[in-house]
Amino acid sequence: MREISFWILVLLLAPQLRLAAQDDAQGPPTYSPEGEKQPPTNSPEGENKPPLGEVGRGSMFNVQCPKESSTMLGLSGVTQWDTYLSNERYHGGGLTILSQISRPTHWMQRRLYVQHLTQGNLATAKPRSDKHNTISGFFHWQVAWQYHFLGVRSKEDGSKKWELNAGAGIQTRLGFVYNTLGGNNPASARAAVNVIASAQARHHFGLWHKPCTATLQADIPLTGLMFSPDYGQSYYEIFSLGHYSHNVQMVNPFRAFQTNMLLTLDCRLKARTAIRLGWQGQYMQSDVNGIKTQDFYNNLIIGFVRYM
Repeated sequence: MREISFWILVLLLAPQLRLAAQDDAQGPPTYSPEGEKQPPTNSPEGENKPPLGEVGRGSMFNVQCPKESSTMLGLSGVTQWDTYLSNERYHGGGLTILSQISRPTHWMQRRLYVQHLTQGNLATAKPRSDKHNTISGFFHWQVAWQYHFLGVRSKEDGSKKWELNAGAGIQTRLGFVYNTLGGNNPASARAAVNVIASAQARHHFGLWHKPCTATLQADIPLTGLMFSPDYGQSYYEIFSLGHYSHNVQMVNPFRAFQTNMLLTLDCRLKARTAIRLGWQGQYMQSDVNGIKTQDFYNNLIIGFVRYM
């Protein structure tokens, strides 16, 4: 699993590193407070014109890039429980891949940001008996609009120190859990669409003369729709015989609680490239149609960030 993870990481991040090297050779762009691109700082027109609030800092500190694109790979610790399949809890591990893009919009004086998050999980888990296992896969996609509420700048040089963004968005989740033990109902499907609340706090600081950013983001669904069979109902009855039994339910945090937390540390390698280390916690549980489920993921992630 470790060797597979390493080569997948190399294949995913090699194009990003190649593009970042090309961008750095062209010189880092800067942006005015309104977000318009200015001449590169190494061009004749851009000489002696560092961005507002960044006078006297190094070249990497001078770069103000409103768009971020990151690719991440993570190793997961997994806990699963699905009473449709078994009353036992399963523990194991897996692999997760994330892609995150954040950019400002032209609304509200460019203080409104849009963020896209796409994620895939693949895991295997075993019960205490260790005689069989489950195989699960999930696809997670969300888009959120966050308003930049608060920005705190340093009194010494005017550079950004703290940022606070909050807003709302839409989240979708599709997946399956397959139990190798077999039986009449060996697999369970997951599908949900939610309206979410999203908040993000960021702290900018220097570490070993490199600009770094620590970010904490939390996404919590407020309401939505969730698919679930009734207890003891087979998928053959639902999809082949058409025996509908309130299989699409409206849910709220009291019936289907979910939270997605992402804590990351980005440190610049070059003017437009950073390495990312972090942790992600995904906690999903539900009690719908007499079936209880839990999917807990703790992911240790590594990746690269490109600033554009």
